[in-house]
Amino acid sequence: MNALDRPIGIAGAGSIGCFVGGMLAAAGRKVALLAR
Repeated sequence: MNALDRPIGIAGAGSIGCFVGGMLAAAGRKVALLAR
């Protein structure tokens, strides 16, 4: 598994985190958003 295959976790996904996570997901990356 190389660095591009690993999922990305975004903790405290507010508006900016959700935007960045959405852009990463649209680019084909695996993303997990964590909210409290």
